[in-house]
Amino acid sequence: MTALRASDRSASAEPAIIEKLHADYMKPGVLSLAAGVSYMKPPQDCLSEALEAVLKSESADPHRYGDVVGDQDLLEVIRWKLETVNKLRGQEIMVTAGANQAFINVLLSITDVGDEVILIKPYYFSHLVALQLCDVVPVMANSDSELKPDPMEIKASITPKTKALVLVNPGNPSGSVADRELVEELETLCHDAGIWLISDEAYEHFLYDSEAHYSPSLYPNQVINIFTMSKSYALSGWRVGYLSYPKNLSDSMLKINDTVPTHACRTSQSIAAKALEDHGNFPAVHAEELERNRDEIWRVVEKYATVKTKGAFYFFIKAPGVYDDLEATRVLAEQYNVLVVPGTAFGMPGYLRISYAGLRYEVMKTAADCLEQGLRYLSRIPPEDEDAKKRRD
Repeated sequence: MTALRASDRSASAEPAIIEKLHADYMKPGVLSLAAGVSYMKPPQDCLSEALEAVLKSESADPHRYGDVVGDQDLLEVIRWKLETVNKLRGQEIMVTAGANQAFINVLLSITDVGDEVILIKPYYFSHLVALQLCDVVPVMANSDSELKPDPMEIKASITPKTKALVLVNPGNPSGSVADRELVEELETLCHDAGIWLISDEAYEHFLYDSEAHYSPSLYPNQVINIFTMSKSYALSGWRVGYLSYPKNLSDSMLKINDTVPTHACRTSQSIAAKALEDHGNFPAVHAEELERNRDEIWRVVEKYATVKTKGAFYFFIKAPGVYDDLEATRVLAEQYNVLVVPGTAFGMPGYLRISYAGLRYEVMKTAADCLEQGLRYLSRIPPEDEDAKKRRD
């Protein structure tokens, strides 16, 4: 009898890289610069008020099924935010169980088996896996020397089978920020080619050095915008994302969301609504809190021809020395107690992604010192003498 096994589709998809790295290397004493998560807690009163309302409710309503597209109180505040902050008007809105689920919804709604979707290297690994699970062909377009989207590379990647371009802005893992002029150029390129622009804006609030975020809206009938509460409001464990899309996708989006999660957790939606309604300044404070961490990591990585990108909470650096990125990751974890993500996971072997969000500043300083020692070893740079270190400190 032939043994039952997983589908070829799932078996051939890339592994869950962060889980694998943690399983392989996250031992006591290892500091993680790997996961894309902040050390900060969400606004505490939005948690307590939402949970108290559920517990004190005499109705069974909070525990029952809700609207597939999302609860009305959350949809209303999302619409207000999209119109006033992102300048997106007249689109349909749906709440999802995080931005990754939103991306799967989009793929199931607009693609068929064998269609092509363009990812910009370095790409977000979960987007690649989503394409593989949907039997959609990923086509890679190189970024420019500053790790920003390159319109010429993207244009050259378009074929008759192309269905969409995925733009992650600010970038993960690159941290690069596409300004309004570049975003509008990409919008026009997609419009002229007759393809969708999927705009993943998970890091919309994490901007530095006077950068500004722009949500694509020139051609609203060809743009799908994805957002999340995980990053800006530090609610990753509560799994709330949302997306805006043209009305002609409403039926397909409804079928998909009804089938996959039915709807996002209603308690999570209540917390998200409170956060958006009462704590509009929290994302800016959150990003400001991370600036010291960013400066500390930049002090270490600027020596390695790193692009000083101005968004998200990552630097994407060239792995120094003769080691490839997988071996460099192992050495840093096993010998220097600091965990990073190899660039191979993002389609760019030879690079390392370093997150500066997951540790409080005092711990981040320790992690930065470990990283500095490890990168020196990899590149064979002589260690800094104690007098120089004291002068720097």
